[in-house]
Amino acid sequence: MRPRLFVHVGMEQYKMSIQDFFLLFFPKLDDIVEFTNEQARAVWNGNWSDMDRREFERWLGIAINKCRYPDMSMPDYFRESHVYGVNPGPQMARYMSLRRFNHIKLALCFQSPTFIGKHEDPWWRVAKFMDDFNSLRELSISPGWLMCIDETMIKWRGQGLPWLAWVPRKPEEHGVEMWTVADTATGIMMHMDLNKGRDLNKEKDFYAQYGATTAATLRGVQP
Repeated sequence: MRPRLFVHVGMEQYKMSIQDFFLLFFPKLDDIVEFTNEQARAVWNGNWSDMDRREFERWLGIAINKCRYPDMSMPDYFRESHVYGVNPGPQMARYMSLRRFNHIKLALCFQSPTFIGKHEDPWWRVAKFMDDFNSLRELSISPGWLMCIDETMIKWRGQGLPWLAWVPRKPEEHGVEMWTVADTATGIMMHMDLNKGRDLNKEKDFYAQYGATTAATLRGVQP
């Protein structure tokens, strides 16, 4: 039997699978599908079979499940006949070919490739997704009284970034830095604030009055 969660909305109770619950809090998935198809058509000169929402959900599942096999190569992860230890391998080719997975990964977009504001914000490719994430959390979840504020690092994979942060005290000291806020009662991430670099951070709320660190805290917990 699949595990299910129950969500109360007013006096009604809705039965949801874990997948339903995950997608409920995933910001504007249909926009990502549209933007990715737009980018893929441009990259492959129209030689692209459009992805629909269902296929993108499969892609997300395959990508997230890969975290269970951090040391396994992608070909082994997809290989149908592969044996991992004493158990059958994940055999992700049952759901999608490795070629198709990589093509979607290369074309993945969280903002329209023709976005007119791309020259004003070097982080335009992910800024909309993060804004949508924060807005959805604000609308959907009422946190408890105790919030945890911390710095989060996303590992640098060796490719270009608008701003590469260096935080020696972190396990991953080079990468993309975010100031994040989580509700301690549920463990749900409530807010993400991207470190865009010194100059762009100065344009954010509260920076002029309080400086970078206090300003990030206030932005994360403001109503």
